Amino acid sequence: GAVAVIAGVVIVAVAPATLQLLAALVILNGVVALVWALRVPIARVVAAAARRAGPPGLLAALALERSPARNAATVLGSLLPVAAVVSIGGLQVNVYDTALDAFASLGDADLYVSAQPFDEVGIGPLLPAGLADEVRGQDGVTSVGRSRFAIVPIGRQDTLVQGLDPGSAAPVLAAASPRARTAVEDGTGVVVTRALADRLDLEAGDTFALPAATGAATVEVADVVDVFGWAGGVLAATFDDVAAWAGTDAVTLLEVDGTAEGVAAAREVVAAAGERDGVRYQLTDGADAVDGALTAVRQSQALLSALQGVLMASGAFAIVTTLVISTVGRTRELGLLRAVGARRRLVRRAVVVEAFAVTLAGAGAGVVLGTVFQFVAVRLAATAAGFPAEFALTPGPSLTAAGAGLAIAAVGAFAALRRALRLDVLDAVAYE
Repeated sequence: GAVAVIAGVVIVAVAPATLQLLAALVILNGVVALVWALRVPIARVVAAAARRAGPPGLLAALALERSPARNAATVLGSLLPVAAVVSIGGLQVNVYDTALDAFASLGDADLYVSAQPFDEVGIGPLLPAGLADEVRGQDGVTSVGRSRFAIVPIGRQDTLVQGLDPGSAAPVLAAASPRARTAVEDGTGVVVTRALADRLDLEAGDTFALPAATGAATVEVADVVDVFGWAGGVLAATFDDVAAWAGTDAVTLLEVDGTAEGVAAAREVVAAAGERDGVRYQLTDGADAVDGALTAVRQSQALLSALQGVLMASGAFAIVTTLVISTVGRTRELGLLRAVGARRRLVRRAVVVEAFAVTLAGAGAGVVLGTVFQFVAVRLAATAAGFPAEFALTPGPSLTAAGAGLAIAAVGAFAALRRALRLDVLDAVAYE
């Protein structure tokens, strides 16, 4: 077990991210083996902690020391779901915070105009080419930037190509260096995301062929950025180049900046154009654009939260079952204690101390293990899964997991208490 844990930690520290899942499995198996191998010392440590609770703790300690195997099962039953909650919850927080930082640049624009909801903008309906000029002509409108999106097969996988006017608030440009942004604006280079660069083995300064309607175009990589985007990668170039490659200057998205009066005038012009064209064009301000860009992240968080609930429920079931079985196995012992004068209160407290001591021991170890798994999960998300994220300690999920551990301990103690307090003394003494 110790060798497996050490090997897993070494893999996490020095191995490529593609081996991180293997590291997690190695560490998990090592921890399970360690808990089982150290079941007797663990029972002694937990019993020592229980003794601090006075006379009820002494009774609980005796029970704990006599059943190291059962204690190991209970510790694992608490450790594993808590570790899962900490790692999954921490991953959610890290990914969301990274995504929020990445999409923050979208809030720099005062208004976005599109032919479909902002969180669905891709290669769908396009805006008429003349709409940008109509909006630009309004008093108070300081700038109107055009964006053209297209799906292009690059390296046998679909890639999202974004054609952007200078000054665009697109996250892929916001994450690039000033030199790279200038290269895009001048049409001398493109910016690509890490997913595309890794797939084609590209670095800044490399060139590659980009399929286009007018024939293959050779482009130079000005920068490689780590941002959320299309699974196959994102390439950002100047709007004019993408329009030339596509053979049309139709627009996917307009970015409008200006005074409050100018933005209001732009809204009226877009609404009038929609009535004229029989289309309801979508108007989105900067704050709503950031919120819409985070929709996919929130959806993944909902799925992960559901998984956390399932894991905690299964862990609670395992712990409660173990504690109840423990109480059933001590039926005769509890009956003898009552027969020699032990009060219900003493028996009740002893059962509660035992349940909390062993469950919280596992929960504490689970928080530590979960933090390690969180680091592994973030590295996996940042590379293999294509979701760039930065690891940071997240006290929120750890506190949630600790609270869940307390709740599980309370439920287990209650279930065990029901069994203990319903015992008839004479039946319990005669129990075999």
